[in-house]
Amino acid sequence: MEQDVTINQIDEKELLEKAEDLKDSERWREIISLLSPYHQAGKLSIEGLKIIGHSYSQNKDYDKAIRSL
Repeated sequence: MEQDVTINQIDEKELLEKAEDLKDSERWREIISLLSPYHQAGKLSIEGLKIIGHSYSQNKDYDKAIRSL
């Protein structure tokens, strides 16, 4: 329940900026960890879905990459 409150208060722009910073240094697992709770809750925009899908594919987790998109 506490996580739901946090997810509902998300500033997606800030979250995606963090993910982009991690992407620049190819920290795919950290991006996945950052975005997964929001993805599972259905709270990511198309841009967020593209980032997490790309991160899964770079992490060679192709099934999750395809499902995320």
